[in-house]
Amino acid sequence: MHRDAQPAAPTETQQLTFVPDYGLITVADVGHGGVDSDLVAAAYSTVSAASATAVVIKVAQDQLPVDVFAEVWSDAPQIPHDQGWSAPVEYRIECPSGDIRVGAPAGDAIGVSFAAGPHVVRLAHRGRAEAGDLTAVLRRETAGTDPVTRRAELDRRGGGVEQYLLQFWPAS
Repeated sequence: MHRDAQPAAPTETQQLTFVPDYGLITVADVGHGGVDSDLVAAAYSTVSAASATAVVIKVAQDQLPVDVFAEVWSDAPQIPHDQGWSAPVEYRIECPSGDIRVGAPAGDAIGVSFAAGPHVVRLAHRGRAEAGDLTAVLRRETAGTDPVTRRAELDRRGGGVEQYLLQFWPAS
């Protein structure tokens, strides 16, 4: 690909909407992507952190559904400036198996596949502050309701607020 040319579209896209266990999203090679307590602690202090084979993201809240969009690209895509995304952070991770698990540490997840080897993971987010504020409002408004009604209200009014974009491409 010519250096100035941009890939036209991702080669694969996946979406996951879930209430994140432990307030975390993990991105890890399925065979080699261990997530340890030091990596989780680092993510808690800076939103995200990476090891050689994994990325951990600390979401703003763990009560409302969170959207994760995963895109696989053949080359570095343009940075998404015009859609309200945060300034992106990029990590280089090793992907020995070529199969990546994205989701809750021990729960809902999606699988993303590409050629084995080192890849760049670009992370951007939007809606973190709004989700935190909405969580506080909904907790007050649903105080005293039964757990099933409360969960339904949180899902109905809170879905789609906090979002994460993960873009993967081969590292040069």
